[in-house]
Amino acid sequence: MTDFIVNKPKLQTGERFQVYKFEYLQDMTDHIYYCRFDEELRQQILEHKESLFSKPYNYTLVGHIQKENQLVESHPLAHTIQQEIAKHATNYFSFFNPSPVTSIIQQDHSGLAIWLNEMKATEFNPVHKHGGIISWVAYIDVPEEIRQESDDTSQVENVKGCITILSERTTESMHFNPRSGDILMFSAKQRHLVSPFYSDNTRITMAGNIWGLHHE
Repeated sequence: MTDFIVNKPKLQTGERFQVYKFEYLQDMTDHIYYCRFDEELRQQILEHKESLFSKPYNYTLVGHIQKENQLVESHPLAHTIQQEIAKHATNYFSFFNPSPVTSIIQQDHSGLAIWLNEMKATEFNPVHKHGGIISWVAYIDVPEEIRQESDDTSQVENVKGCITILSERTTESMHFNPRSGDILMFSAKQRHLVSPFYSDNTRITMAGNIWGLHHE
């Protein structure tokens, strides 16, 4: 097993995206996609988040987070958000299958499966998994003070504020300390959790599920 590490993902010059994988892997299971979210769209989401995400969504989520709201499908930005997610899903699937993706289903029985979490100190997401094929999370606003909490090396395996993704096939796990504008995608059946942070800040993330896709 590899040594414990908290990843701080960053694209290198010329890279469009990265896919993190567990070391033993020879197939698509346990591959975690990392890329950067469109910056202009990220700023628009921040500016319009109250009208864009005005439907309470706590009833369907496991998070111990007070403010979790679903995307309003009729909002003018909703389609743009779906297009941005479809772009990343196409990147992600192209890593495993060269056939072009022609369409992506982002809805379940309750509507558009996209929501916004406004996470505050001591709130957290317990270990869970999602429905659908692929789950994703985009980091809309992450105060740097939150990211610095996991830098305290005096604590063993300090994952304050991090998202931890558990391997489906081994006892390994990956820990990510994302920044504003990052996006991660992974298998919806992959168990994951988000550890609490303790500084007086709010972290805003947008998450969702992809329920189907079609290839040419």
